Formats: sequence, C-alpha cells, structure tokens
Amino acid sequence: MQNPYKRLDVFRCKLDSHESFSGRVSPYHVLKVKRCLDEGCFYFKWRCRLLEKGASCRKGYKHPGKNCLGCRYYFEDKLHKVPEVRLTEAAYRSFLRELEDFEDWLADYLGRRLTVYGRVNHVGPLLVKTLYPKNSRVALKGYLANFAECYLDRTHLDDFVYLRLSASLQRRLGLVRGDLVEFTAELALDEGRLVLENPGRFEFEQRESSRFAAAPLAGLVEARLARVLCEQSERCIRCERGRLVDVLEKEIGGFRFLRRELYCLEGVRAEYIGTHTGGANTGNIGIAMMGDFNKLKPTDAQVESLTRLVTFLAIKYKKDPQANGFLESHQHYNRTDCPGRNM
Repeated sequence: MQNPYKRLDVFRCKLDSHESFSGRVSPYHVLKVKRCLDEGCFYFKWRCRLLEKGASCRKGYKHPGKNCLGCRYYFEDKLHKVPEVRLTEAAYRSFLRELEDFEDWLADYLGRRLTVYGRVNHVGPLLVKTLYPKNSRVALKGYLANFAECYLDRTHLDDFVYLRLSASLQRRLGLVRGDLVEFTAELALDEGRLVLENPGRFEFEQRESSRFAAAPLAGLVEARLARVLCEQSERCIRCERGRLVDVLEKEIGGFRFLRRELYCLEGVRAEYIGTHTGGANTGNIGIAMMGDFNKLKPTDAQVESLTRLVTFLAIKYKKDPQANGFLESHQHYNRTDCPGRNM
C-alpha cells in the first residue's frame, strides 16, 4: 500500500506558489486542505505596462513589486486557478478507488497502537519555529526519523512513514540510518503524512556500526544557517539536507499552527533556478541573511560578508552594482516584510 494523499502525479495547479515543482500538488492539499478541486483559488498578480511592452522601468526594476504600487504603469490581475487532473479518466477512477481503500484503512488504524517493523531511512532534528509579537525562536522538539517502507501490523507500506522521537528517547536508542527495528507506536496523520507517535518496546534486529551522536545545538545552528525555501518540493522534503520546520504563532491562551517552512542546509548553485522569490526566480540570484531585521540590525560581520559576496557576483557576471535594479529586496517582488526595516 502507498499513501495516495502525497501523490504528485494526480493534480496540477498553475498558481505561482507551485511553480518550483511544475505545479504538482498533493491530493491532500487539493481535497482536504484547500478543497479547491471544483471552485479553485483566487489570487492577485502584479503587472507592469512598461515591462510588458518591452520598455525599461524608469526606476530600473526588472519585475513589478511592492515598490511599484504607486506607479501609474502598475496594475494587478485577479486570477482564478482551478487544479487540473493530470490522469486519464480511467486512471483517475482507479486513483479514487485507491483513495477510498486507503481512507477506509486509515479509519480503522488511525489512533491505534500498532506494531511497526522496518529499516530506518533517516534521522534528523525536529525543529519548531515560534513567532512572537516582536521576534521569533527556533527550538529543538526532539528528532524525526523516517522509513522508506515498513510494516504497520500486517500492512506493508511502500511509502514514507515518519516517527517522532523525544530527545531523551533518541539519546537512549541512538537510531541511525540502516537500523532494522521493531516497536509499537500510535498512528497519526499530519498534513497528509503518516506519522508514528508515542513509540515504545523497541527491539533491534540489526544495528549499524555507526552510532548516533547527540548534538542538540547542532540542529539549532543548522536551522539558523539554512536557507528557507519558498516552496516545498517532495524531493527537497525527502532529502537528508532538508529540514521541515513547523511554524507556530503565539496567541492568548496558546499557540496556533501557521505553516511549514522547508530549510535547505545545502543551498542551490547559481546555475540552477532557486525558490527564493515566488514568481520571480529567473534571471537573478537569491541571497539569504538570517535574522529578524524588523527588530535587530545586521551585525558588522553580516554586512561585511554581504558586501564581499555582492562584489564577487558583480565581477563574475559583469554587472554594475550601482545600476538601478542590481540589488532588490524580497518585498519588491512579494508581499512580505523581508528583509525588514533595519536592512
């Protein structure tokens, strides 16, 4: 059995936010989160009359953005996008039957304590980012392991299943990639993913020679140095250098889940299209500065590093750094406070 909620060959959406993975969106997103299969979604697209006629912007901008809102050449379109079914009619009917069978199985097993058997595929820190009124904080909330395939009781899952581990339990177990293990856990559903919680009764059938080194600070340092991707491709989510971080917002009486951010610890080479600015990723290079610059000022080391990098890029690509449009902020392209008023 596979998890049909996370299939990427069923639906396609032309929203700009899905452009980095060719518009492929999961059935869980379409059918359960947005429920947009029939009515679709609405969004506003920024446009410029000058640029669309092939003329140059009088301020040197290459794309319409936040700084253009008062310009007489600026306008925006209200667009309506409806997800497309990428399968043939017969294949889509087969998918719906597969989905119905999976949801019947899920109704029987969700919340139950199951016996799990499988080989560990990856173990990494489980990070949570909390947004407060004046700042944000990233905290280590344990570890997240996954299995590329496993058995849940007698059901063979030929798909990714995730296991949440407390920091103390992972220090005791020392799970690493390649360990063959049997244990019990409760099955939960998290944004379409199958997640195992409250594990116990671990028995190892095979252990790898390499051992897990508990370094909780390393996970936090990685998160602070990583680059946040605007979109979440399945390839990056499953990559060992990818970190999915839950983003919560502090409210009176508790916290509210907002979204997930995907952190890339590897970075993207300049010859590849990045995902730094939704709708305007081509023809430019994205540079990330870590920090809340609405509250703080960048450090001298950050400013020096940024200056050296921008100088290097100007020389490499033979660009004039004093020309209009050479260096633009994130908020020029998207509705965001990034990079902050102190940048």
